[in-house]
Amino acid sequence: MTTQPSRTRRERSAGPILGVLLVLIGLSYFVTQVFAFDWLRISQFGPYVVSGIGVFLFVLALIAGAQRGETLVVFGSMLTMAGLVLLYQTRTDDWQSWAYAWTLVAPTSIGIGYLIYGPIKRRQDLTRRGIRMTIVGVLLFFVLMIVFEIVFYLPGWLSGFTNLVPALVLISIGVVILAGSWLRRQ
Repeated sequence: MTTQPSRTRRERSAGPILGVLLVLIGLSYFVTQVFAFDWLRISQFGPYVVSGIGVFLFVLALIAGAQRGETLVVFGSMLTMAGLVLLYQTRTDDWQSWAYAWTLVAPTSIGIGYLIYGPIKRRQDLTRRGIRMTIVGVLLFFVLMIVFEIVFYLPGWLSGFTNLVPALVLISIGVVILAGSWLRRQ
């Protein structure tokens, strides 16, 4: 009978992190209720709050142990990117871009998170995974953007740049080839 190494209670539980997040969310909700804030004005800060929570989780990931850190990197990266996408959409009123912008949240942001986290924690496997996920996410983003903006004509920001599509396709293919050759050398 083999026994697994004993982990400290702190390493096994994400309870303190979840507790702090719930307290902060509850306090912010409480303050908005007590002081009768205008929700329409507050909603303008939503993207900043979402991104702020994401950055907070990412910083916690750098402090936390290995397994918990990897999990926090995923959630932190996704929330940060979701906030940035929401910021773009609230400023431009380009809500139809969600048809393809979700690819920036997952897998692209997770890949970027691993690209940052991997070298800091000296984890080459995470760095390589981050490269692959980022490439796949960016390619998905461009392909879906072209499909939805040109084929289905969702009149977003790309509608005025249709003459750039061949250049974007060539650049994307070149990046994939370069990244593939770089990964084979690793």
